[in-house]
Amino acid sequence: RTLSGRVEHQWQLTASNKLTWGFDINSSTLRGDVFSTVHALVPFNGTVNRDRSLIALFALNTWKIDNNFQLEAGLRQNFTNDFGSYLNPTIGTRWNITPDIAFRNSFAVLQRNPGLDQLYVFDTVHNRQPNPNLIPERGIAWTVGLDINVTESLLAQLTYFGSSFSDRLGIISGQWQNIGQVNTNGIEAAVKWKISPEFSSFLNYTYTDAKITSSKTASEIGLQLSTVPYSVGKLGVSYESNGWQANLFFNYSSGSRRSVFPLGTPGQTATDFSPSYLSLDFNAKAPLSKNLALTLNLENLTDNSYEKTNRIYQPGLTYRVGLQASF
Repeated sequence: RTLSGRVEHQWQLTASNKLTWGFDINSSTLRGDVFSTVHALVPFNGTVNRDRSLIALFALNTWKIDNNFQLEAGLRQNFTNDFGSYLNPTIGTRWNITPDIAFRNSFAVLQRNPGLDQLYVFDTVHNRQPNPNLIPERGIAWTVGLDINVTESLLAQLTYFGSSFSDRLGIISGQWQNIGQVNTNGIEAAVKWKISPEFSSFLNYTYTDAKITSSKTASEIGLQLSTVPYSVGKLGVSYESNGWQANLFFNYSSGSRRSVFPLGTPGQTATDFSPSYLSLDFNAKAPLSKNLALTLNLENLTDNSYEKTNRIYQPGLTYRVGLQASF
C-alpha cells in the first residue's frame, strides 16, 4: 500500500523569474506472505511486514535571462527512514539560436532505492532471495537536443540522451545484489505535424544502447541491459474537435534481451532476445455534456498476442471504457 501527496507553490518573483517549490510525502507498506511446498524452500515461509517513508523538499527556479535564453536549476532534498538523506540537483538550459531553431540540454544527479521486496521478501516464483544489505543505485543522466520549426505546422526534434548508473541491482546465485555499472547512450528523433485545425500526426523513433560495462557476472559485460530494446518507434494520427477526440497509434519494438528465467532452463542463454513486434492501439473521447465525457481505450486492435518483454505476453484485444468528469 502506498500513500503519497504533494504540496506545490509557484511564485513569480519577477516577470522573467519563476520559483516552483514544495514538498512530497510518500509512505509505503509491504506485507509479504511467503509460502512454498518445496521442501528446500520451506525455511523461507512466513510473513514479512516492512514500511518505508520518504519526505522530499524541492525547488525549481526558471529564469528567462533574455528573449532567447532560459535557465532552469533545481534541488530536491530527500529524507528516508532506511537510506538516510540525499540531494538530487538538476540543471537545464534552452537557447533560441534563431526564431526557428532552439538548442536545449539538461543534467541531473539521480538515486534509485531498492524495493522493499528486494530487501526483505523471498520470491517463491523465481526462487530469488532478498538481501537487506543492498545499497541504492546512483548515477547521472543528461540530454542534448535541437528543436527545429521546419514550417509553421511541422516541428522536428532530435535528442541525444545518456546516463551512467553504478551499483546496479541484479541476481547472482539466486539472490539480489549490487552487481555492476550500466552506461546508456541513445538518440531520439521526432516529427510533429499539424495537418489541419482538427488533424495532427507524429512520428518518433528511439535507439538505446544500454551497455553493461562492469558486473560481478563476467558473462554479462558488454551485453545490452535486459528488458531494454535497442529500437522502439511510434506513429500516431489524432483528431480533435469540439471535445471529440480520436487517436490511432502504430507501435514498434525491436525486442529486448531476456532475463534468464527459469534459471538453468536448457536452450536458454543470457543473450536470448524476444522477437520484434508491431501493435495497433486506439483511444477516443466523446463529450456527453459540458463537464462529462465517455472514454474508450482499445489495445492490440489486431488481436495478436506477442511477447512484450521477458516472457510477459500482451493479451489479445483489450478494452477499457470510462467516464471523465471535470469540476
